[in-house]
Amino acid sequence: PAPITLAPLLFSAGPCPSAASAHSPAARFAAHPGHDGAAESAAVGESEEERREGDGAADGLCRCPSCGKGFKWARNVVAHIRVVHENQRLHRCPCCATSFGTASNLKKHVRAVHEKIKEFECRVCERRFGYKGAMKTHMRKIHAKEL
Repeated sequence: PAPITLAPLLFSAGPCPSAASAHSPAARFAAHPGHDGAAESAAVGESEEERREGDGAADGLCRCPSCGKGFKWARNVVAHIRVVHENQRLHRCPCCATSFGTASNLKKHVRAVHEKIKEFECRVCERRFGYKGAMKTHMRKIHAKEL
């Protein structure tokens, strides 16, 4: 699929010199370390609120052009596109080579799977889980009547 161009969304204070290129949003930002769009707006005295109002989003959120999901920050739209729509998994586990879209998900994986840290506890039966989502599923399926 063709890469999604976010130039109008990210660069309301003026486009990045490479914004018209055929690179994906993630590749553009890799070529410009520290450049997240919001900084460019701030450099010309435009607040984040003013920048979001210029996006045409009535709710003040930056929207993904593919699915419409809203984000407070334009850089989060870029990360969303990279992980969800481009399916990039740039963070590889050093223990098992499983890849993740975000560093935070890799960190959660290492703690739960390899370090066997189970920091989430069921408040009904005290069973412990490595992932918050697994604990919530357990609560819903096992203890729904008890809550």
